[in-house]
Amino acid sequence: MNNNTKNVKLISKQSKVNIHNTQAFEFYSEKVEDTYSVQLALPKSYSQSNQKYPVLYVLDANIFFSITLGTARLLQYGNEIPELIVVGIGYPNENEHMLLRNRDYLPTFNKSSRMSGHANRFLSFVNEELVPEINMLYRTDQENQTLLGDSYSGLFALYTLFTNSNLFNNYIIGSPSIYWDDRVIFDIEQEQMSEMDDLRAKVFLSVGALEATREPAFARMVGNVVDMSNLLHKRSYDSLELTTHIFEDETHLSVIPATISRGLRCIYNDL
Repeated sequence: MNNNTKNVKLISKQSKVNIHNTQAFEFYSEKVEDTYSVQLALPKSYSQSNQKYPVLYVLDANIFFSITLGTARLLQYGNEIPELIVVGIGYPNENEHMLLRNRDYLPTFNKSSRMSGHANRFLSFVNEELVPEINMLYRTDQENQTLLGDSYSGLFALYTLFTNSNLFNNYIIGSPSIYWDDRVIFDIEQEQMSEMDDLRAKVFLSVGALEATREPAFARMVGNVVDMSNLLHKRSYDSLELTTHIFEDETHLSVIPATISRGLRCIYNDL
C-alpha cells in the first residue's frame, strides 16, 4: 500500500458533482413532437439584482454545455465578458444524442443520414417554444441573444442566420459542416439573399487549420469556411459584423475550446 494514502480522509461521498447556480428540466416540443433536456445556468449576481442579462443558447448541450459554461465563468472572473444566462439544448438520452442531432441540425434530407432534414422543425421549436419560455421565466436581455453551435450544430447556426436572422443577435459558429448535401447551405443563403437587403448580426466563424489535412477530403472544412466568409464579405451587408478565424494546429475536436473562448470574447468584448 502507498503510504501516502493513509492520510487521505474521504469526508463524504456524493452521487454526482453539482454545478453552482444551474438547473435542468425537460421540455416537450409540439413542433418536433419530442422531449429535450434543457440545462440553464444563472449569473452569480442574478438573485441580488433586477438587471436583465444576455442569453447564450448552446446547441449540442450534451457535450458542449459544461465546457461553454466553465469558459464563460472563467472569462467573467477576469471581467473579459459580462455575466450571461447560459441555456443548453440537449437530449434526455445520451445514447441518442448523435442520432437526433442529425434530425434537428441538418436542413435537407440526404440518404447518408436517414433522420436528416428536419432543421426547420427544430428551428420552430427554438423560435416559437423555447426562447419565448426562457424570456418569460427569466430576466433576459432580448436584444442580446447568442446562438453557439459547432460542426452539425454549426451548420444549423448558419441555417438560422440565413432563414430567421431576427431570432438571435449574435452567432458563434465553429467548424460548420458546410459540405452537407453538396453545400446546400450556399443555395439556402442565395434564396434568402434575394428577399433581404441586409443581415443584422454579429458573427464569429472559425475552423481548425488541421481539419484541412485530418478530416475527410470531401468535407473541405477549412476551404468551405473560407468560401462562406468570402461570400458574406462580398455581400457587403451594412449590419453584418463578421469575424473569421482559422486556428493553427487545431483539429476538428481540439479547436472547440478555442472557438468557445475566442468566440465569447469576440461577441461580448469586441475582440
